[in-house]
Amino acid sequence: MIKRLSHIAIVVNNLADARKIWGEAFHLIEKSTEVIPIHGIKNAFLVLGDNLIELIEPIDHQDMNNPVARWLATRGEGLYHLALIVDDVAEEAKLLQRKGVTIMEGKVSDSSVASSWNSSAKPCWVHPKSASGTLLALLQEKP
Repeated sequence: MIKRLSHIAIVVNNLADARKIWGEAFHLIEKSTEVIPIHGIKNAFLVLGDNLIELIEPIDHQDMNNPVARWLATRGEGLYHLALIVDDVAEEAKLLQRKGVTIMEGKVSDSSVASSWNSSAKPCWVHPKSASGTLLALLQEKP
């Protein structure tokens, strides 16, 4: 069962500039920043009440094998995904698949990403075609 929103991820051209805008203009406090080479991204999490905004920049903007770089090149800056907290990632994925929802296999497998999202299980991804054009990440909270 979906419990709540975890975070909203936004793809940006320049993480440093975006961090400054979101911090100074919108007064959001930075929680953490990371470079995740295995996924070819660098990110920053900003606190927004009980939720987070994740700003994501590809490390190599020219690498069209990287989904974030490809997204940025084709769609520009903006909403990348919504991350939702669920009771059990594996069970939720099975339930959604039985309902005809397309789950994207192998989208994120690195435990460091799950760790940065405060998730205890490997995230699963719902294809945008199954969610009104929105990429969804399903995360399981750490106990």
